[in-house]
Amino acid sequence: MMSKSAAIFLKEWREMLRDQRVIFGVFIGPLLFTIGLFAMIGMTSKKVVETARKTVIPIAIIDQRHPDLILMPLEKSGRFKIIRAANHAEGEALVKEGKARLLLETQGDGFTNESSSTSDPAKQNEPVQVKLLYDPSDNQSEIALRVIETQIATINREMVKGLLSSRGIDAGMSEPFQLKSESLPGRSSGFLLIMIPYFLMLWSLVGGMTIASDLVAGEKERGTMETLLTSPASRSEVVFGKFFALLSQAWVGILVQILGLGIGWRLMASGPQMAQGTGIDLTPNTLMIMLVAILPYSVLNTALLFMISTYSRNQREAQGYVTAASFVLMIPLIMSQFIGYFEFSRQWWMGLIPVLNVFQVVKQALGQQFSWTMFGLTLGSMSLLAVVALTIAIRMFKRETVLFRV
Repeated sequence: MMSKSAAIFLKEWREMLRDQRVIFGVFIGPLLFTIGLFAMIGMTSKKVVETARKTVIPIAIIDQRHPDLILMPLEKSGRFKIIRAANHAEGEALVKEGKARLLLETQGDGFTNESSSTSDPAKQNEPVQVKLLYDPSDNQSEIALRVIETQIATINREMVKGLLSSRGIDAGMSEPFQLKSESLPGRSSGFLLIMIPYFLMLWSLVGGMTIASDLVAGEKERGTMETLLTSPASRSEVVFGKFFALLSQAWVGILVQILGLGIGWRLMASGPQMAQGTGIDLTPNTLMIMLVAILPYSVLNTALLFMISTYSRNQREAQGYVTAASFVLMIPLIMSQFIGYFEFSRQWWMGLIPVLNVFQVVKQALGQQFSWTMFGLTLGSMSLLAVVALTIAIRMFKRETVLFRV
């Protein structure tokens, strides 16, 4: 049985290697995509940090009452180019046109308290209201908002310190509680914890789609299925040969992507601005855990794609079903990115929920929070589902009404 299945397996691989879509979609595509993605992230993050640190930000300001208290500190910081606006409409137009990243406007009577002989708000009871108008569709406008919020906070602290000192109070009391936070040792953070498992699982799904529609439906359409079934190989041998050809192609795609992940990570890690900040360390053990966790998931996907190809009348129909199925299969994959916000994500039974459990295991391995309980439950539950799906696929292939559906 094994020799005949192996012959069919090799036949399918020869046909796959003749297809340029498979060469690019399974071998070249994932490798170049993963390496390029991480290299781009490293270069982009470095550029963003440098730009945020060095760029002079143009801001429009409306301040007719006492501009020195805010304008002078902002100008002295060297971070801002001040554009004076006569009114709100003019300042808003500057932001819309991109000439200014945001509009700063002072409101209230804090600067001109008629009941007081001074215009210094630090010596009055009414604070100055500062309104910031920014463009949420402009990333640079949002960066400017964060920078100027920091600058205003600095101005506030300096004014409070000056007020306390003038009254003979220790300036350090301007901040009675000084907050200092630090991350838990050995833990990781960042969007890479979500992005890496997402793309690994996505490619394990997409990789098999390249040839799934041709595997059985293509044979039907070309009229070669009858020839194959009249060969000495039994139905089971044909199924195993074709199925493992499709599965091995998906596994090769995963291995290539993990290789690209390791190379791309090393390229990104050469720049300390990104990789070191995440706390992620892609060791061989981590990569092996991710690979083992994803393998049953790929078996399940392969079995589903095999069933679709077996059921379809021709290759075009199979492609339509595969496309529709891909959207359905991607829903839990997309939802898995948000489960970390819920408390139940830490429960042991998460290891029994398909797709979500694989995502959690990969994420935990990357985040240095690996749990053998979660890993065991995930591997067991996904393997069971994979066996069930494979059994259904074999039975479907053996049914004449399905295999020769016209």
